[in-house]
Amino acid sequence: MHSVAGQTAQEAYDKRAAFTRNWALRPEFRTSYDPLTNDGYVHTLMNRYSLNSITTPDPANPEGASMVTLTSSELINRLNASGAQHLTRA
Repeated sequence: MHSVAGQTAQEAYDKRAAFTRNWALRPEFRTSYDPLTNDGYVHTLMNRYSLNSITTPDPANPEGASMVTLTSSELINRLNASGAQHLTRA
């Protein structure tokens, strides 16, 4: 918990972001997922857990109270996008 908790909301957000970036940079993760297209990446993860969509804090405002539901298509589009709607694999 120490690696993802902080004294302020910003510190907690920064630590969670660093944790997920570091997780996605692990050799095991990269070997499994780097060769996949964004479409293949999303479908592999969603199928692994039999999901059609995910409900998550709004990526545009992760510290806010609002939640969004994203389908596989929306996740793929956001991975392929640039700007405010862009997501990373982390």
